[in-house]
Amino acid sequence: QAELERAGIEKFGPIIGDISRGASETPMQIVGGVRDALQASFELIQQTGGIIGDTAAGREPQRREMVQLPNVHDPRSVTGSLVRGVSQFLTGWFIAGKAMGAVGAGGLASGGAVARGVNVLAKGAITDAGFFTAQQGNLANLIEDWPVVGQNAVTEFLSTDPDDSEAEGRLKNALTGIVTAPMVPAFVGSL
Repeated sequence: QAELERAGIEKFGPIIGDISRGASETPMQIVGGVRDALQASFELIQQTGGIIGDTAAGREPQRREMVQLPNVHDPRSVTGSLVRGVSQFLTGWFIAGKAMGAVGAGGLASGGAVARGVNVLAKGAITDAGFFTAQQGNLANLIEDWPVVGQNAVTEFLSTDPDDSEAEGRLKNALTGIVTAPMVPAFVGSL
């Protein structure tokens, strides 16, 4: 009996410790996820605006110094990392939905099955392209790094790469968002 208990503690102790650390980190990591989403969207807006402005003025597009929001310390636990990533995603998802409503695409959410499907796919693409940086790993990176799930040409293509341009990285994120978006309503509904 004592041996079984010791084995259980050795096996589950680190998991329980991580969850405990993650619980104490949760409030700050929620803030960190919101910050990361806003920072990525500000960078996209600045880069896009700069390119459009330079091109309109007949200049070669220049790299610009980006506005930097205050940093929030990185999580020290797997649980804290998950909380931060989910917070970043949900921030983007919420803002994407509000933005779609503001431009008149909000009716998709209350339309028929096809319209609702298009709404979900669009929100997924906007969230992943607009609220995650081009170099931030995405679901395809996770699958590529975890061979038990299976590596394939699709995940290899969609994985972000440090050599990708900003536009290529954001396009990969948008495509990954389209692939994963159908799972979001069920996930959000379970919260």
